[in-house]
Amino acid sequence: MFLSYFYSLCLVSYIGLLLDFKYTDNHKMLLCKALLDIGAWEQAYKLIKKHPRYSCMNCPFVAISLVRFANYMIEPLYDK
Repeated sequence: MFLSYFYSLCLVSYIGLLLDFKYTDNHKMLLCKALLDIGAWEQAYKLIKKHPRYSCMNCPFVAISLVRFANYMIEPLYDK
């Protein structure tokens, strides 16, 4: 529940950044986003580790995908 609310806030705050196309030039970030979207955490983590610390989270596409993935993983705990 909380992560859904947090995700909504992230989405609203990043909506202006999503329109900024400087992030679409970085194919590694887009690959990381795609891996997180399909749930391939191990592969996405290997790619994230190769970048400087927190640099992947500065990209709004990756940050939103990571929050969405975390929400998917934690959601069953709230349903019990």
